[in-house]
Amino acid sequence: MQFNFEAKVEKINSGISKNFLGIEYQESPFTNLVDYSNVRAKLLMLLEVDNSFADGFVTLGDELYSSGCYYPSLWCYMRARALEHPRPDIVELKIDYVYDGLKRYANNRFLCYIEDKDVVLGAITQELEKSQSWLPAFYKMEADLLQKHEEVDMAMTYSEMTNREIYRHDPKNHGVKKILVPYQYLFFLLFIILAIIYVKKSKSLIEFSKTIEQEEEFDEHGNRVYKSFKLYWR
Repeated sequence: MQFNFEAKVEKINSGISKNFLGIEYQESPFTNLVDYSNVRAKLLMLLEVDNSFADGFVTLGDELYSSGCYYPSLWCYMRARALEHPRPDIVELKIDYVYDGLKRYANNRFLCYIEDKDVVLGAITQELEKSQSWLPAFYKMEADLLQKHEEVDMAMTYSEMTNREIYRHDPKNHGVKKILVPYQYLFFLLFIILAIIYVKKSKSLIEFSKTIEQEEEFDEHGNRVYKSFKLYWR
């Protein structure tokens, strides 16, 4: 599949109607792209080169959603919004569509929930800002390597950053979560109590075993009497 960058210039009523692949913008995140794995690989490669390409994030979000990756698609739309995509109306509709779908999923699942929309989107925005703080370190590392090597690629830069223990931000899950209900707390507390009782009884039995082994008895002639049994704790 070849990317058609010229498609993004097509406009209707002074508003861009197609993405850079020439596909009409849809309010829903669904897309008619085929061969998802191939498309995703090329989109990721494109965004590695230019992570400020807002339309690339919208297209990747559509691909992720259509292939069942709902929560990551929300991140893509949020990134496109932060980059001020030229069709903010379409981006907002997609964000609403994905969140509403996650909300319905959480409501239909036992012991699952998702925070209010403003909370979720605010948390993702903060995570994206933290992720962006990693970029200056990447560019600096790349510049340092270029001074020592003629050719430097992304894999080489990533590897060197890992060697120096400079890692990308690991975001938290702000999507659908499971509820820890009261009876789960009670089971956990009961487990702790049983563990404490087990440890105490183990110590008591060991001490009792040592006491029996140390006890000595003698008959009237002063000869040691050996007991017929000993208690061993295994």
